[in-house]
Amino acid sequence: MKNLKQFKHFLDKKSGVKVEGNHLYLYSEIGNWWDESEAIQIVNKIKEMQGDITVHVNSEGGSVFDGMAIMNALRQHSGKKTFIIEGLAASIASVIVCGASDKTIAMAGSCMMIHKAWNLAVGNADELRKSAEVLDGIDKEIISIYNKKTKMPSEELTKKLAEEWWMFPQTAKDNGFVDEIDSDNEAVYLNQTNLSAFNNVPNEIRNKIKANKPQSVREFEQELRNLGYSSKEAKAIISKGYNALRDVDADNNKDNEMLLEKLIFERSNTLTI
Repeated sequence: MKNLKQFKHFLDKKSGVKVEGNHLYLYSEIGNWWDESEAIQIVNKIKEMQGDITVHVNSEGGSVFDGMAIMNALRQHSGKKTFIIEGLAASIASVIVCGASDKTIAMAGSCMMIHKAWNLAVGNADELRKSAEVLDGIDKEIISIYNKKTKMPSEELTKKLAEEWWMFPQTAKDNGFVDEIDSDNEAVYLNQTNLSAFNNVPNEIRNKIKANKPQSVREFEQELRNLGYSSKEAKAIISKGYNALRDVDADNNKDNEMLLEKLIFERSNTLTI
């Protein structure tokens, strides 16, 4: 099971939500795919915070339920909440920004994105219809959140969600999503950001993320080492891909694959936005 745990750790890198002092970092995916307790932990930490809070955002979105829980915890906090978009504020991350901020600052070159909620659903026709009704209800809720922040008409927001709307700072400011643009600081996009689920990602953002990825075998090996892989495992992954982990831990192949299948099935109905 050793290598499955390390593979889990690699996936968990996508979950970059943390609290340090009076700073909340919404980095990369919101909500731990493997651990439903993450939102509870973050909410509890927010409740312990005193005074004003600065929220740093660089996220492609994630779990709608985790995101809503974090947003509501921030809403209930008595101090001022200043949000700084340091790269990407997409999907549920943009909902948190609009739903909980007293002031939103977008760094130069940053981007916001809004779209309709979606999920991975498994079941019969009745269950799928119920899932669609849930998604419709979530869309109405997030439109209400955007409307309160931006004052844009609900009909226009509905259209923009269906289009998957990407906004650079000036467009976001012109439409009420952000209050200020920090022209002195350039946005930096996280190299582990996963945009594969989106349809209309601007090439400018793809290029910025690509530029932050490891540019050499040595850099990639170091990143794998930072994640906890041994030198031998890192070299095996680089030469053969992640299937190399099966060779390193061959005796546990069957158990690992069964556990992965079980985890994927159990999480197949997780809503994301």
